[in-house]
Amino acid sequence: MKNLLWITVFLSTLSLSFAQQDINLNLEVGETYKMRQETVSTTKQKVNGFSQDVTTTITQDTDFKVMSLKENIYKLEVTPTTSSTEQKSAMGNMFMDSEGPQSDPLNVIMKNLTGTPLLMTITKSGDILSLDASKMREGIMNNVNLPEMQKLQVEAEMLKNLTDEVFTDSYQALFNIYPKEKVKKEDTWNSVFKTSTFFTIESTATNRLIAYDDHSYTIKSEADMATEPGAKLEILGMKGVADIKGHMSSTYILDRSTGWIKSMQQEQKLSGSIEMPANDMSPQAVKIVMDVINVTTID
Repeated sequence: MKNLLWITVFLSTLSLSFAQQDINLNLEVGETYKMRQETVSTTKQKVNGFSQDVTTTITQDTDFKVMSLKENIYKLEVTPTTSSTEQKSAMGNMFMDSEGPQSDPLNVIMKNLTGTPLLMTITKSGDILSLDASKMREGIMNNVNLPEMQKLQVEAEMLKNLTDEVFTDSYQALFNIYPKEKVKKEDTWNSVFKTSTFFTIESTATNRLIAYDDHSYTIKSEADMATEPGAKLEILGMKGVADIKGHMSSTYILDRSTGWIKSMQQEQKLSGSIEMPANDMSPQAVKIVMDVINVTTID
């Protein structure tokens, strides 16, 4: 009898392992799906030989409201609701918070980055087809109390990082986890993603379904990361080249019913250098050698 029971359990487990799973977004029109994302970035760097270590923590809450579904394409309103950035270094600490005192111009800017939705269209398999952040860009300097020249400089720098392309790359790197076909446990599939900050890294991730139950799917993702040879960048008007390499490892847990990201743990380890020749802003050439660890959590 015990042998029969063991065989039944074994065959049941084997059946689950080989069952084909259709993993995609299955969101309800009219519903709002929430996401809290925190990234802790630890940078150990030497600027022309001098050590400058920086730790930055970015936290954001976002609402994704499903406006419509047509031909397997969702139209979403993506609204950041709170946003904060904390930076610590030997040169001092900085904290910006959308919920902080509005007498601080930096808090006002963070507040302006919340409450205004981006418009996104995305397929059930997680491919972002379009994104429009124009409404957010229009109001980023509203009620910011800074001298006009400084205000224009801050706005110009911020707009470089608030383009539709930057937002698309960021969200696509998040939602590129879904397979295009049905998969079974231990199957793998590839997805391409791009990260854009001061420089761009385009990589291919290998994703693997490592477990599932009645409530969720668990997917492991691994990717090597590297800039293209001679990759160009611009920081505060200073142009240069970047040579960065590293690795990314992520574990996603998706809700089995909706396909929504219930949680995610991700670690990026990057190292390399940035070189900027002497220019009008800096009469001395700048070389930055760095090691960076980015840890991102979603819940």
